[in-house]
Amino acid sequence: MRTSLPNCARRPAAEHLEGLSNLESMLFKVSKQVTLIEEERSKLLALATTTQAVNSSLELDEVLQLVMDTIVRLTEAERAF
Repeated sequence: MRTSLPNCARRPAAEHLEGLSNLESMLFKVSKQVTLIEEERSKLLALATTTQAVNSSLELDEVLQLVMDTIVRLTEAERAF
């Protein structure tokens, strides 16, 4: 009795390569989107932390220092005045 190959095994190699190329392209796009989402999440977390500090401290100098540290980190500035 002869066993038939699955449909994917009968396709020409060119079709497999094209499928792999399409998959690679889609994975690259998803990877870029994940990176952007991670960056946005990080910024939102910093904003939430800063907001919490502003609302919980009565020490103006302490709050201003935290806010400036956060701004410098988020903007990737070298220093702030």
